[in-house]
Amino acid sequence: MALSDSLQNYYKLDESSGSNATDAHGSSDLTESGTMGSTASGVINNARTNDGTSGNYFSSSASELDFDDTDFSISLWVYFNSLPEFDFKTVWGGGNNVSIAGGDFGGNIVVWSIAGGSVDHSVSTSTWHHVVVTHDATANQISLTVDDGTPATDSTSGAATTSGFYLGATHSN
Repeated sequence: MALSDSLQNYYKLDESSGSNATDAHGSSDLTESGTMGSTASGVINNARTNDGTSGNYFSSSASELDFDDTDFSISLWVYFNSLPEFDFKTVWGGGNNVSIAGGDFGGNIVVWSIAGGSVDHSVSTSTWHHVVVTHDATANQISLTVDDGTPATDSTSGAATTSGFYLGATHSN
C-alpha cells in the first residue's frame, strides 16, 4: 500500500501568490481569511508564515475532514518563533475539540486534542518539528509523536467531527 492510497488532502502551502491554499491531492482548497503571512523557506520547498492572530486558511465545507469515529493520521511540519504564555497558537483545527496547537504553560508544548482526549509534547522554538497525530477508533486512543520520538497517548470518546477546518489561528483559554 502506498502512502497516497488513502490520502485525503495535501496542502503544501508553497503558493507564491493568491489567497488560497491549494489541495495538491484532493479538491478542498482553503481560502485565506485575514492576512496569512509571507512565503518563507520551509523543510520541503516553501512554507507560509503566520503570527497566530491576523489570519488563517479556512474551509467551511471540507467534508472529507469529518473523520467521525475512524482511524486517521495527520502529519505536518511546524516552526514556532515563540509561543504565547497561557494561550494556544492553533496550527490545525476544526470543531469538537479537534486541534493541534502550541503554547507556553511553563514550557513550550504541542498539544493534540480530540473528542475528550488530550496529549502534549515539549518542543523547542526556532526550529522545525515534524508532528504526527493519530486516532485509533477501535482502541479509542489518540497519539502525538514529535520528531520521531516516543508517542504520547490518551483515551478518547465520541466522534472526531469538524465544523469547518482551518490552518493557523489563536485560541484563547
